[in-house]
Formats: sequence, C-alpha cells, structure tokens
Amino acid sequence: MIAQSTPKPAAGDEKKPSSAKQKEQLVAMLGEYLTSLSINTDQDQLTTRFEPVDLASRDIIPAIIAAISTYMKEDAKVPDEQSAAILQQGQQVMGAVLPELGIEIPVDEEDLPPAPKVKETVFIEDVFAYKTGLAMSKGPVPVRALSEFEDKDVVVVDGNGRSESKL
Repeated sequence: MIAQSTPKPAAGDEKKPSSAKQKEQLVAMLGEYLTSLSINTDQDQLTTRFEPVDLASRDIIPAIIAAISTYMKEDAKVPDEQSAAILQQGQQVMGAVLPELGIEIPVDEEDLPPAPKVKETVFIEDVFAYKTGLAMSKGPVPVRALSEFEDKDVVVVDGNGRSESKL
C-alpha cells in the first residue's frame, strides 16, 4: 500500500485569499445568481453595496443579506414579494457557498449541543477473564418451527406388505 506523498495542510497553514479577493468573488457569484433569476444586475452598484460588509465579522450572513436586500430594493427595483423569496432562498444557501469561497462562518459555541460523554478506556489484563464476562449470543433460531414440516399422516409399510399409520 502506498501512502499519500504529502499530508493535507493544517487549518492555519493553507494560503487564504485576501479579504478583498474573497469579497470580489462573492460579489461576482451573487451577480451571476441574480442574473440567473432574471434580475438586471449592475456589478458596480452591487460592489458598492458590499463595501461596508466585513467578511471577518461574527454577523456576516445578516450583513450579506442586508446588502443584497438594499441592492434589490433601491438599485434593481425588485418587487418586495420577489425580493423576500430570493432573500429566503439565498439565506439557506449561504452556509454552503461561503466556505467554498474560503470565507469562514463564525459559530457560537453557545448554540452548539453539548458534547456526548466519552466512555472510559478499558484495559484488558486477563483476556480469558474478559471474554468470560461478555454476553453470548442466543445462537441460530429457525425462521419456521420444525413441527410445521412433520408429516402427520405417515403410513409405514413393513416387509410383509402390511401398513400401519403412525401419528
């Protein structure tokens, strides 16, 4: 078996694109998304709306949603119902799209469920004693009872040609 030639870089070792480059990629991707929804998109105005968005802040998703909302209402003149539907759909997709662009989404540890308790390690010193303490399986169990396969009306013929039925 041949191992991997080089290990994957650690979380802090990989080269991250600059914040400006990430913001540029995000705006370009959002512009393509809005264009695919038949919304007239002006990249310069969209970029202007994203200038105050800080990609390193804890509330990055609400800031992005607010910038898109402002752009759609004031610049693209999208009706409110259509805008609300697009924003709701976009909010659901943001969690998957941002990591692809190298943008980390901060997670509040308070929102996470508590970690499960870890079982203690069991050191086995006497293998025979350990195995005798384990539960045994019941063994094979037939799917149908064997009594279902017995013939009730069996006729036994002896060597003299006489027959008798045995139950």
